Amino acid sequence: MIQRLVETGRASWSTLPAQAQREMDAVIAGLRTAAKEEHAGAQRMLGRVLLDGHGVKRSDVEAAHWYRKAAAHGDVNAQANLGVMFWEGRGVAQSDAQAVKWYKIAAKQRVAGGAV
Repeated sequence: MIQRLVETGRASWSTLPAQAQREMDAVIAGLRTAAKEEHAGAQRMLGRVLLDGHGVKRSDVEAAHWYRKAAAHGDVNAQANLGVMFWEGRGVAQSDAQAVKWYKIAAKQRVAGGAV
C-alpha cells in the first residue's frame, strides 16, 4: 500500500503520512530483527530499503553491509547487487575486481540453480 501511495504521487518516501510511516517503521524494525538473526532474505531486503531510502535515511554503506552478509549466506540476488555496488563504488571502495568476483559467484549459482 505504501509503495502504491508513492507511485501514484499521493505521498513520497520522505513525507509519508503518519500512519504509513508507522507501518514502514514496523516493517523496517522487523527486517532489522530478522537480519540480525542471520536471515539472508531479510538482510538482502534491508540492504535494498537502505540503498533506495524507502522510508528510512538512505545509506549506501549500511546497504553494502547487509548485502555482504546476505551474499555470504549464499543469497544470489545480494551477490549480484554487491557486484553492482563494487562496480559503481556505492557504499564500498570502487573495485572492478570485486565486482567481477561477485558477478561470477552469482552467475555460478544461477546456472547451478537452473536459471540464466
